[in-house]
Amino acid sequence: MKNWTEFEEKKQDRGWWEQKVQEVLRIEHLTWSSIEKFSTGTMMVYSIDRRVVVKLFPLFEREIYRSEVDVLLNLHKDSLPVSIPTLIGSGELEEELLYIVMSQLRGELLLDCWDDLSQNEKAQVAEDLGDLISKVHAQPGEDFKHVPSEFDSFCLRRLENIKEYHRNTGLRAHLIEQIPAFLGDFTVDSKENWRLLTGEYTPFNLMMTDSNGFRELSGLIDFADCFLGDRLYDLLGPIVFNLNQEEGLTKRFLLSYGFHEKELGVALQHQLLRYLLLHQYADIPSYLRALGVKDEVQSLQELSTIVFPL
Repeated sequence: MKNWTEFEEKKQDRGWWEQKVQEVLRIEHLTWSSIEKFSTGTMMVYSIDRRVVVKLFPLFEREIYRSEVDVLLNLHKDSLPVSIPTLIGSGELEEELLYIVMSQLRGELLLDCWDDLSQNEKAQVAEDLGDLISKVHAQPGEDFKHVPSEFDSFCLRRLENIKEYHRNTGLRAHLIEQIPAFLGDFTVDSKENWRLLTGEYTPFNLMMTDSNGFRELSGLIDFADCFLGDRLYDLLGPIVFNLNQEEGLTKRFLLSYGFHEKELGVALQHQLLRYLLLHQYADIPSYLRALGVKDEVQSLQELSTIVFPL
């Protein structure tokens, strides 16, 4: 498998992948009774008896593999308010694949239970998530030697075709034309302030468990897309996927993260929107649909108050 096309084609061969998982388990001296593939995820990820996870990478994604191993080894687990997987083993399999074996966290994805949570539970998730991200960001970026650190060049590349990108998502033309002026002389925070960004504080990678009838945030998974950069970039996912759809949750989240009340204003809304415009997976029209916005948004300044309500 030399590219994504070949990798996607190979995904259809379920028997071949299960054989590779078994080979990994033998290498790591692990026994098993059941092997079950997860339905989500870019890589091939398997649950082993619902206690161990095996994640398989193509060789051409060695950088992503090394980054995830780095984070699992060096992120200060004891300082976090939730669990992350424990690395059990990693390596290369017969010059075909790279693998990671890690513990499986208990619970259910936030994706599967958010709509059923009570208002109190959602408010607690917002607070706990702000606290979690602030704890991750408290660790110096220099602790992670194999995590990509080209955030400034990434932003410059995004700037090159930013209007075309948002045109393809269906963003209204008059808003697209405002982007260059809105971004202005956009600058990235200085490198010494960069922190570990997971880009994964979304309902697809957050685990929830029940504690005496109250469901709460309990785990964080998937560190394959980590990089070092401006910490504001990491705050986008929680807000646009969940929190801005419920009154007061965005503010609660940002206060818990560490912002002071006086900092929650127009300047912050504009900076968050600047990073959202640069985000590699941003789909602003879909965020507006999720918010039920039917009236025409006239300006990016107005858009920032809608997407990041404070």
